[in-house]
Amino acid sequence: MNTLAYCSQEVFRAVEEARAMAAQGGPARPANAETPVPFSAEEIVGFLTRCAGAIESAGRRAQDEGRQVLVEELGEAAAVLQTLAARGQAQPTGDLEETERNLTALEEKLNASLQRGTPVEVLAQLRAEVDRGLIPYRRKMSAPEVELLERRFLKNRLLEHYKIPRLSLFYVL
Repeated sequence: MNTLAYCSQEVFRAVEEARAMAAQGGPARPANAETPVPFSAEEIVGFLTRCAGAIESAGRRAQDEGRQVLVEELGEAAAVLQTLAARGQAQPTGDLEETERNLTALEEKLNASLQRGTPVEVLAQLRAEVDRGLIPYRRKMSAPEVELLERRFLKNRLLEHYKIPRLSLFYVL
């Protein structure tokens, strides 16, 4: 139960069931059937606008602290989100997969900007928090797993520190 491996057999069983249903002509949809949209265009545009506002606020705080490079990079990220929001208003039935890819790329770029623009003292403090949080798990995980988890925790802690939400359509609601 301490790993995700405990559910692998259940996942394999579900995949086999889905394959069997598709082979029998079960609930598989025709190729031309439209996929239902999980949320409305207004919800997506609102999410993108809120994210842009949060990034702009982080940019103002960085401006007050005199970190001009971070201010510029946060401004660029906010502009990209505003462009995505405008595109969502103009084309309400736009490609959600493309929007998600753009958001993922933007979040990765934003993470790099935050790491580069954050003072060393703050980064050291956040890394210490990450290290303390991982103490119970280090012995149970391989080195690559620990490294991946450290990067994810640090990324999340940086976003929290700057009060920036995750940039993914999974967080729309």
